[in-house]
Amino acid sequence: MAGKNESTHEKGDRAWRRWIRFLERCGMGTDPFLDSLPRVNERVLVGRSFVVEYRVSSFDPEGRIIARRPVPMVSATVRDAIGSLASAFRKYGRLSPFHLEGDGHESGGSLHYRIEDLVQGFENVDLQVKKQKALSPLFLRDLNSFVKDKSLRWKVTSDLIIGSFFFAMRACEFCRTEVQGRTERLELQDLEFRDSHHRILPQTKRDLEERARLITIRFRNQKNGYKGEKRTMNMSGDNILCPVKVWARIVQRIRVKREDPAVDLAGVNEFIESGRIKEISSKQVLELLRWSCDEHEGEQRYGLRSSEIGTRSIRSGAVMSLALQKGASDRKIMMLGRWNSDAFLEYIRPQVLVTTGDTARLMTQTASFRDVSDCDWNIARTNKPSHFGAAHRKEE
Repeated sequence: MAGKNESTHEKGDRAWRRWIRFLERCGMGTDPFLDSLPRVNERVLVGRSFVVEYRVSSFDPEGRIIARRPVPMVSATVRDAIGSLASAFRKYGRLSPFHLEGDGHESGGSLHYRIEDLVQGFENVDLQVKKQKALSPLFLRDLNSFVKDKSLRWKVTSDLIIGSFFFAMRACEFCRTEVQGRTERLELQDLEFRDSHHRILPQTKRDLEERARLITIRFRNQKNGYKGEKRTMNMSGDNILCPVKVWARIVQRIRVKREDPAVDLAGVNEFIESGRIKEISSKQVLELLRWSCDEHEGEQRYGLRSSEIGTRSIRSGAVMSLALQKGASDRKIMMLGRWNSDAFLEYIRPQVLVTTGDTARLMTQTASFRDVSDCDWNIARTNKPSHFGAAHRKEE
């Protein structure tokens, strides 16, 4: 099974292996770029056949079909595979069998209408994907209290969850995941603390949590391909939900309060237990989130069940918390989560409009949708005063 955090390169390799095995079964294994098929309709036919088979098949690591999928692959994954294969064709100066042609080149990356119709049909019958619900600040406060009498493992996990919330992090950025992919996990070297005069504070200071006023995190490599991006947060003024305090606590636990100073820890998700270095994993993050939700009767208290929570709930909660604040622009949300597009909208639940409580009032403010230009045309033609003209003269 492909991992969530698999890199674009790995996805492309996987799609290419499956494409080659498909062509081998068609007797075209020696012609991966379909050079023997000069006619567009023939190439598109091969592309359509591959797309249909790709959607309903399970494959081995070498790309061979091993079974029919009990549930067809979602259309978005099929589109990703098509895009990966098209990139391979372009890389070697060939035309994609999935896209339109224009003047000898692909026409702006547009799918051929026969391929587009096919994938659109898949979208129409796809099962609705369950989105993970967002975690609220109240949930995080309860989580912090919940782990106070728990083991070190759960205290570290809680701090990582709260710390990652303020930077809208993906799980692969702050804990170990099954497939790491391109994204690099945070290490101590990626954290920088400053005091009230903006002077850098050594991480080994025992009073780091008391003196730090700013925390800067450097993301060495990300899913979006950008390297070395930095984000800075100042203190929130909250003793529990404060990015500076929680990250300082994480660092102090590793740098200062560890059991054996001779043991060198680097990752922010590492800790010492029984003399051994251990790591917090995404499974443990999910386990703690659901455990705390059940203990606090989440459906009554937060409006969500534990089964509706995932590691993406942290990132979603960050977006929701910012989106609900007056003056929060799309640009600010994109900056927080390091998005290059409006993809962050996937993390905002429809309840945002309801929670603001202002939607119904705003929708009643405009009395008419009359086109002013059309109104002027009527005035000129009939030479009769309009309501718009009368109101305008009254104001004068």
